[in-house]
Amino acid sequence: MVPAAVRDAPAQQDWTTLHRQVAAAALLAPSAENTQPWRFSSAGRRLIVSLDRARTLDSDVDMMLDLTGIGACVENAVIVARNAGWETTVQTLETADSVATSALRPVAALEFSPAGPAGDPLAAHIAPRCTRRRMTATPPPTAAELAALSAQVRVPGVTLTWVTDRREIGALAKLVGHGNRIRFECREFHREFYDNLRLTPAAAQRTRDGLDLATLQLPGHVRVVLRALRRWSRMRIANACGFAAAVGRQARRETAASGALGLISVDQPTAEAFVAGGRTLQRVWLAATAADLALHPVAALPVFLGYGRRPADPRLSRSQRRLIEEMVRGFERVRPDVAGRTLQMAFRLGRGPLPPVRSVRRTLTDVYQDQQPTPAGQEQHS
Repeated sequence: MVPAAVRDAPAQQDWTTLHRQVAAAALLAPSAENTQPWRFSSAGRRLIVSLDRARTLDSDVDMMLDLTGIGACVENAVIVARNAGWETTVQTLETADSVATSALRPVAALEFSPAGPAGDPLAAHIAPRCTRRRMTATPPPTAAELAALSAQVRVPGVTLTWVTDRREIGALAKLVGHGNRIRFECREFHREFYDNLRLTPAAAQRTRDGLDLATLQLPGHVRVVLRALRRWSRMRIANACGFAAAVGRQARRETAASGALGLISVDQPTAEAFVAGGRTLQRVWLAATAADLALHPVAALPVFLGYGRRPADPRLSRSQRRLIEEMVRGFERVRPDVAGRTLQMAFRLGRGPLPPVRSVRRTLTDVYQDQQPTPAGQEQHS
């Protein structure tokens, strides 16, 4: 539901009030591992959306996942403003390289102008939207449902490709399994996973970010095992007994059980393209929520395909690099139409129940300030 203060915003601009209410809706956006890497600030009539480098993922490629989250929160802002009678002009401020080297850098500037009571039906689904991991392949999404989601792609350079053939879904599921296996076999990725995992509800409420273990909807014995494997020395022993391989097989089964797979790709791996792709993902997700379709992002596929485009990463073992090479070759065989582009996000789509527990968000006070952040390198230290 749109906050009343936004819906009733006066024509004579009280920009701070408008910005605060728009940011309150924007922060409900999804982000990889619920890191919430955004910061908002008012700069006159403009709302600045910045990337908080302290909340980015070391395993990311070209800031792709972090900027996907920024794009999603930008789209939330655009939708809720439009629903309140304001049109938004979005200007991307940074390249991928400059974003990657800054502690806190502006990524997008949002400027609002009166547009009349046009409204946006997706606004009603911003709060209910959530990750729905439990889904079945039958009945699959209909052609009409997929077409309705495809209609949400409105930015040049962003493409949404549907995978509905069961053999192709199975082949891509195998690649997803490889990616999840690597995630638990690599020491640095294991550390990052546990840094963002909240093992108890109290921990999730205290930090108001990260992955609440309960949201993963794992069997009780698996939750016990994950708690025990926080130390790398234990994880290494477990992997010698096949734990990471088992994680990969489970991810493969889950992905194969999807009604369809969605692939969001962009022309070039730039900040502007990734923000646009994140905006597209959010519109598709909100439309899926409106249609009561379950959606679950699968970031392992685009991330490790991204590693395949780069020089060998010293954090990865030879066997892990071979798995990544297999992922690249397999993706090229299954979807040559997408392989020549930059895959930004993959997601599962199907039908399934709402989760019993949802991720929490930080408060507006945590992420919004009335003045534009001090440019990187000019911070005052005490």
